[in-house]
Amino acid sequence: MNDLTGLVVVVTGGNGGIGLGMATGIAKAGGAVAIWARDAAKSDQAVRGLTELGARAIALTCDVTDEAQVEAAMEQTVAELGPLGCLVSNAGTSDGAPLVDTSLAAWRRVHEVNLDGAFLTCREAARRFAAQGTGGSIVVVSSMISRYGSARQAAYASSKTALLGLSRTLAVELARHRVRCNALIPGWTRTDLSAAGYANERFRAATTARTPVRAVGGARGVRAGRGLPRRSLADVPHRRRGDARRRLLRVLSSRWADAAGWGHEVARGDGGGARRDGGRRARLGGAGLPALARARAHRGAGEPRGLAGRQRAAAARAGPVAVAGRGQRGRQPRPRPAGAPAG
Repeated sequence: MNDLTGLVVVVTGGNGGIGLGMATGIAKAGGAVAIWARDAAKSDQAVRGLTELGARAIALTCDVTDEAQVEAAMEQTVAELGPLGCLVSNAGTSDGAPLVDTSLAAWRRVHEVNLDGAFLTCREAARRFAAQGTGGSIVVVSSMISRYGSARQAAYASSKTALLGLSRTLAVELARHRVRCNALIPGWTRTDLSAAGYANERFRAATTARTPVRAVGGARGVRAGRGLPRRSLADVPHRRRGDARRRLLRVLSSRWADAAGWGHEVARGDGGGARRDGGRRARLGGAGLPALARARAHRGAGEPRGLAGRQRAAAARAGPVAVAGRGQRGRQPRPRPAGAPAG
């Protein structure tokens, strides 16, 4: 586990679910935690659990959709715990109604919490980081629904997808302040917000069927690195082993790319965004990075890639050629075979 001693972290919506799991993990690693949430009783209970771990922790009643409350909560957090080191923008809500039955008020309420709340908290954290001049990090919690969609979740899915664009922009804009921004996209996790879906046996079966480990994650797994049953790759049905391997390679390769300083699609903020070569490698996916290295080793360093590259190399070896038609100016004539008559 990383050592976060001395790091002050704000976790919005940190009194339950994934937010509490992350707050607990931070506390175990030595960080100080400020929980921002609306339910004061629930937040106090969460703080008691964190202090039992030996961590410094406070609970502040804060509605992330209220600009004044967000600014006041940040001032109080810094006053009690010290300079801000990290923000986890996790607070969220959902509606769960069919599109045809979703009212404009419900649509706006979900976006107000999930998107406007993230904007307000991230903006306040960015202002604080810029004033402190010490750098920092922002973690924005999105959702797997931003990639795959889901019925009865139009407002939730659209708000969580918008967070990806916000995260990319923050990573680029705040890099000059040495502030990193990462978007976290959790898989299906059992929390209070997902309790209704988990209770539906048909929905639960369909969801776990497309998960390589055939299980739903738990909030405990967020903080403890577990929550899923211990299963080896051999336990996964044969038709899904390829998916499991690809996902494993993607995780390992993303760590390799991070260590090498290459860019990530959603996560980099270390000097103006991803370099072109890093971005291309990241887009290849996890299996693409090792495959690219193997292909280069097999091909050799000087061998061109692709049909177009081989054609250009062959043309270069053949020498300059005059091409009939337009655009011949400056071209050299085709060399005559040895012994051919001039004329």
